[in-house]
Amino acid sequence: MNISKNDRNIFEWFEQFGESKGIRHDRFDNLISWLAANHGLSVSDYRSFYYWCFDNRRTVEEVEADPRPSLEIWQESKSVPA
Repeated sequence: MNISKNDRNIFEWFEQFGESKGIRHDRFDNLISWLAANHGLSVSDYRSFYYWCFDNRRTVEEVEADPRPSLEIWQESKSVPA
C-alpha cells in the first residue's frame, strides 16, 4: 500500500485507490478525524492544512532556517491578507 501511495496526496490517493486496496471509507474517515483532533483542528481545517503542506513542501534548509512547526506557519499564512 505504501508503494502505491508513494508521495501522492493521501486524500487524492484514497479517492483513486483506497477501496481497491481494501480500505473502507469509514476507516479512512476515522483516521483523518483522529489526525485532525491530534492537531487541534476540524476535519475540514486538517484537510486544508494537509493540502497546504503538500503544496508547500519545505526543504531541510528551509526547516533549519525556520524551525517552527508547519502548522504554525500555515495558521499564520491564513491570517495574512492576500
